[in-house]
Amino acid sequence: MAAKLAGKPTILLLRPPDSQPGPLAEIGYVAHIPIVEVVARSGAVEEVARLLGGCDWIVFTSPRAPRFLAKLLPEIRRLQEQGRLHVAVVGPRTANVLSEAGLRVDLVPGEYRGKAVAEELRRRNPRCVLIPRSAAAEHNDFMLLQSMGVEVRIVHLYTAKPVERLARIAASIADEFDYVVFTSPSIVQTLARHYNGSYKFTAAVIGPTTLAALKESKLARARTIVAEKYTMDGLAEAIRRDWGKRAGL
Repeated sequence: MAAKLAGKPTILLLRPPDSQPGPLAEIGYVAHIPIVEVVARSGAVEEVARLLGGCDWIVFTSPRAPRFLAKLLPEIRRLQEQGRLHVAVVGPRTANVLSEAGLRVDLVPGEYRGKAVAEELRRRNPRCVLIPRSAAAEHNDFMLLQSMGVEVRIVHLYTAKPVERLARIAASIADEFDYVVFTSPSIVQTLARHYNGSYKFTAAVIGPTTLAALKESKLARARTIVAEKYTMDGLAEAIRRDWGKRAGL
């Protein structure tokens, strides 16, 4: 397939329906088959609202969480203005979403991981940290704060629901692509349930948590590359470099 498409890699993107290929479209030909969808968890927004006033930090680990909490953003901004609440994010995309909503971002770690946020928060001596995030997210990254006696309140704001029919389609054609992109453990697990191919693709993985899920699945047999920066830009750069080496560019 690649030889017929002007030397650019073909890329299979499996993210939820509201996702965009972003920088991947700049370096290759992208097909998007959403094999998971993100759904809100009942009562989660109300739980965040109840906990807001009692914590001095709130951590957003993805751009999706602020969107689910859109109706609470004015209250978060009010608490910020009163000096009662500070905002931390895992990466620049989330920071941009919050800045566009008029919130001040107080902490962006140098490394875009939950563990890095926890390590930098430790130096700020937080009293209570509120973390609205995916139900499938790894929680061990904030154990450091708990070990220091910090109150950590995790709210499962949303969850990933498999789209099995589309997962079967994606699994059946994955070997036709140069790269298959994995951006979450739920995407790894969903595709793995349906994949029975020959591992002709290269798995492009966004970061350590997703890589761990890949290694624990049968997709571990696939050739794998991992982004140095755990963002879509980092993934695009990893694919660009890898493809350049393979193509002798």
